[in-house]
Amino acid sequence: MPYFTPRYQGALKKSLDQYITSFSEIVDFYDYFIFDIAGVMHDGHHFFPKAIAAVNKLIRDEKQVIFLSNTPRPWYSQKQKLFDAGISPTFHLTTSGDAARDIIMTQHYGKKIFHIGQTRNEDLFHEMDIHLSETIERADLIVLSLFQEAAEDETELRPLLKEAADSGKPILCTNPDMAAPTKDGWRKTAGYFAHQIEEMGGKVTYIGKPNLNIYDFLDRWLPEISHIKNRTLMIGDTLETDIKGADAYDVDSLLMLTGLTQKRLAHENDTPQVYIERYCKAHNLPAPTYILEEF
Repeated sequence: MPYFTPRYQGALKKSLDQYITSFSEIVDFYDYFIFDIAGVMHDGHHFFPKAIAAVNKLIRDEKQVIFLSNTPRPWYSQKQKLFDAGISPTFHLTTSGDAARDIIMTQHYGKKIFHIGQTRNEDLFHEMDIHLSETIERADLIVLSLFQEAAEDETELRPLLKEAADSGKPILCTNPDMAAPTKDGWRKTAGYFAHQIEEMGGKVTYIGKPNLNIYDFLDRWLPEISHIKNRTLMIGDTLETDIKGADAYDVDSLLMLTGLTQKRLAHENDTPQVYIERYCKAHNLPAPTYILEEF
């Protein structure tokens, strides 16, 4: 059996190599398409015209398009950007920020929250009935949404992260990603700092891909998708979040050689398929069903 194989090929998929050359090769196999945003739809600065065209064609063909992003910001902060990029408005969108808001209100309602990242992600708690604490000591719960640009000094944050780790209080990371593309390169995102907290002995709950909590939220919000997983495809640029999350959710996946994977491949001499197979085995990650260079 080859290392890479679609989970639902059966009679539907007769013969198709895992490394595909066109998105159109696999479109007819699926009715629901879950897209990551950063790294798939844009490079942190410019949207990819071919990606926009591919999404709009799916919508015209009456396929269901869902954007699923690990941004800690609520859905409405992202939707207008997709509209402005020229994407047809008939799509669904949810974020790790949405899932985090839901978890806070259903599992931590009434608790005092210390927000690491408040000054940059203030809209995370927009119009929510919560109590923010000015100190970790007085808080019941710590929420981490922090990001930092590449040129900023991360050592300045270590005392605060150490205090969070030593507090023994529950910590929610609202973006499991380690990095995100921007017009100036790559920024460190909340997952990067959450891993530092764990290295200091703290315990962190990650909200967002690849964890099932964001898919549980998606199922409650769009329940029909849970009944058609054999016709659902996840499209992303990151093995650790998008592809691993698709595997955990039990749907097929398409790894785009853009975003983070493109960054990694720039330093490799192997072919993408050889590198990805080696990387997945080395890091105990599930393989993508398909690989595509660009839409």
